[in-house]
Amino acid sequence: MLKGTAPWRERGKALLQRVVTRVGASDPVAAGRLLFWLFWFAVALFSLGQSFVVGGPLLCLPPLLFLYWKDWKNRTLARLPVRWLFVVFFASVAMQFFLSQWPGRSWEFLSPNLLRAFVLPFIAMECVRSERDLKLIVGAFFCGALIQGLDGSWQYFTGHDFIKNAPLMARRLTGSFGTYRVGDYMGMILLPACAVWRLLPLRRPMARAGITLLLLSPAFLLWIFAQARMGYAGFCLGIYAIWLTSQQRFNWKAALAPVVLAALLLIFGPSRVSLERALADPRGELWVTAWQTMLHSPWFGTGIGSYTPALQAAGLDLPINKVSVQHPHNVYLQFLVDGGIVGFSAMVLFLFGMAGWTWKRVRDGIRAELRREAAGETASRFWRLTVFVWAGWLSYLVVAGGGHDFYRTWFLSTGMTMLGVLLGACVNGPEGKGNTES
Repeated sequence: MLKGTAPWRERGKALLQRVVTRVGASDPVAAGRLLFWLFWFAVALFSLGQSFVVGGPLLCLPPLLFLYWKDWKNRTLARLPVRWLFVVFFASVAMQFFLSQWPGRSWEFLSPNLLRAFVLPFIAMECVRSERDLKLIVGAFFCGALIQGLDGSWQYFTGHDFIKNAPLMARRLTGSFGTYRVGDYMGMILLPACAVWRLLPLRRPMARAGITLLLLSPAFLLWIFAQARMGYAGFCLGIYAIWLTSQQRFNWKAALAPVVLAALLLIFGPSRVSLERALADPRGELWVTAWQTMLHSPWFGTGIGSYTPALQAAGLDLPINKVSVQHPHNVYLQFLVDGGIVGFSAMVLFLFGMAGWTWKRVRDGIRAELRREAAGETASRFWRLTVFVWAGWLSYLVVAGGGHDFYRTWFLSTGMTMLGVLLGACVNGPEGKGNTES
């Protein structure tokens, strides 16, 4: 044993004992803080491997259940006006599983998320009880983006990532993911990570923007050179949404300028993001086939994860893509195949219903903050931080339209984490109901 380690070990044991004692003594405050820090590390270290993807929610689950048991009336979920949307969502998932024509296959898709992605929104929403909590969680997203960005930068200069020794994939960066889909992940978490722009102790916005860009430059390098087009689209639309939502008055000319620039980029930009490349994308065949497959079971679909066997049963083929493709590379078309019109309607109602309700809360909050500042009063930055998380949720919805299986655990976990943080902020934020500290 190294000299000097014994006192630190004793202190660690004593601290752990105090936490256990307080939780055992039915102290919701201690359980809430334990839940918060377990969740914080789960977010910050999420991209390092499956142990964090799986272990994070599992460690958070006991204190969450304890809080529901001992302090339900003060919980965010108990005061969430749109919690009925979760009922719609889980009822739809259950329907798609129990009506599946291939139940074994559906279970393979569904089961990895039962104690991971599906519990994350409930964990996350209980962790945002104040502006301080929100700032710390923004810091967790920042750390997560920076860690993965540094790993991707190492891979850029050496040819292999530092964490798993993963090589480049078709000359594109993969980070520790081992796939260029890491660009989609970065396109989502970079948005809440960029909220540190609001936290830097500098008065000049351009100076804060420059330092933020410098701090996150490894993450942006990975985002750019992973060359994931949906990751590009998600992040850029997220930044655009932040700018629009943060305006006190709407200006149509200013709002349309980025749209015109995006159109010019598609027409005259690099081949990777050109309109010609988009039209030639082999995913077009998958999307057409998904629609044709849905028409054979239009109302209730064929079950979770049933795209491949369903298209084969319908007598369809994939000349361009391999028949072994597991999903149509579009979450919304996947909903149509898996759940038909009924399942699709329920899932879209959940996703975009949450987006709409939270956007209104964020927009009203930002306007109130701007009015206070215009009147010379002191205003918090709570809602101007929250809009970055809302943009992360929007990015998730955008990325879902072009390249993922809805039940892919890391992808669904990332989206549900964004949603939970966003809901916690919207319920517990200033000028809202229930601004109780935990």
